[in-house]
Formats: sequence, C-alpha cells, structure tokens
Amino acid sequence: MKSDRFKYILLMMVMILLGVGSAADARRSNYYFNGDNSRLKGSIKYTLIGTYRAGFEEFEGTVRYDRRNIENSAVDLRISTASIKSKYPTLDRIVRSSRLLDSARYPYISFESTSIKETRQGYYVEGRVTLTDITKDFGFYFDLYGPFREGGEEYLEARGRWVINRKDFEIIWNRWLDHGGVIVGNHITVDWEIRAYR
Repeated sequence: MKSDRFKYILLMMVMILLGVGSAADARRSNYYFNGDNSRLKGSIKYTLIGTYRAGFEEFEGTVRYDRRNIENSAVDLRISTASIKSKYPTLDRIVRSSRLLDSARYPYISFESTSIKETRQGYYVEGRVTLTDITKDFGFYFDLYGPFREGGEEYLEARGRWVINRKDFEIIWNRWLDHGGVIVGNHITVDWEIRAYR
C-alpha cells in the first residue's frame, strides 16, 4: 500500500515538473538572424598593416527569448569561416587557409548558450564556442533592446563584443615565428550587432 502511494506521489511530481518545463518553453519566442540584417566585424593586430579588419558575410542564428524571464532565454550561432572578407584579398586567403581558420576542414564557428542572466553590469551569457576542432567555455556581456515592431514584423536588437585568444584554439600562423604575438596579435576582437526577426 505504501509502495503504491509512493509511486503515485512520484508520478505526480514528475508530471508537475514536466508541466513547469512546458509552460516555460511556451513563453519563449523564436527570433532569427543572419548576415543580411546583422554584422560580425573582427580585428587583430598585424604588424605589416597595423590592424587586420574583416567581417563575416555569412552567418545565422536563433534567439529563443522569454521576455518574462531572461534566464529562460537561449541563443545559438553558426558562422561560415569561408565568408570572411576585408579590403585585403591576399590576407583573406591566408586567414581561410590551413595556416589559420582552415575553412576547408572547419567550415563553421559555432556558439550555443548554456545560461543567460541579468547582472549589475548588464546581460551576461555563458556557453560553448567551437573554433577549428576545439570547444571551450565562453562568456560575454551584451546589450538587448526590444521587441520592436516595424512593417508588421517583430524584432529584437542586440550588440556586444567578444575577445578571443586565438592560441586557445591552436590558431598558429607560423610555428617558428609566432611567439608572443609580435607579428600577429594573440587576441581577436569581434564587434557584433544583430537584428533578429520573429
């Protein structure tokens, strides 16, 4: 008898937990973005020209946004490494080559969030970024605006900055000369701004 009662209580608890999860998921709205309405601009110190500045032209992602509870929100992003472009075509080819991003073997950079929260300094997201064949924990602050409505469409805007140490992902441009980031800087800075439509 006690065993049946215990099983009943356990079943009810599972149903309640599943119901809470379903209600939380139902509050989230999906917003989509890509290179047509957003931007990803990166830069790195390069002695020969001062600073190499380039943008990724092809990328896409989803923001699953819960306006009632930001912690129930999530984001994912996928960037085409072959789509990098600057005013220096020769350098672009080097960046895409096996010496750096190796876009033939690793066509995408990806990010998937594990948590989003609001802090005194603003919104902060933590997640996992995969660059080349290496995946690491990665977190950053960002600004979020909206939702807005325009022409019958609803959208969110967000912007922020990433700072990535390329050597954490074993991006080494020259095994003999690449020491201390003298010729090529160690840190890649990416300024980004997205407009995501529902």
